[in-house]
Amino acid sequence: MARAARDRGHRRTLHHDGVGHFGAGLITIRSAPQGTGIIAGGPMRAVFESLGVADVVSKSNGTSNPYNMVRATFEALKTQTSPKAVAQRRGKKVADLLRRGGASAREADADAALTE
Repeated sequence: MARAARDRGHRRTLHHDGVGHFGAGLITIRSAPQGTGIIAGGPMRAVFESLGVADVVSKSNGTSNPYNMVRATFEALKTQTSPKAVAQRRGKKVADLLRRGGASAREADADAALTE
């Protein structure tokens, strides 16, 4: 069994973009805004639905073999890291990482509470 970091709370998407490669299969996964849904090919869609990821955009290149696409999807999901893990590695608080472009400290703290 593998663990995949995903954004919990109201967003139910991935934390950041990722690339997975297995055999001839190369896939790209991207986080998406709320309400986008799962935009993915059949095998990748099944993986995202089973994980509970509701908003994601993905593209597969190189193969249509469903086994390689699923394995490449798992490789891409293994690269996902949570803001909590990144904050620990950098020695910062999660709220400091999530403070984006003029966001107030209160908004950043609220976002940090959702991801923990």
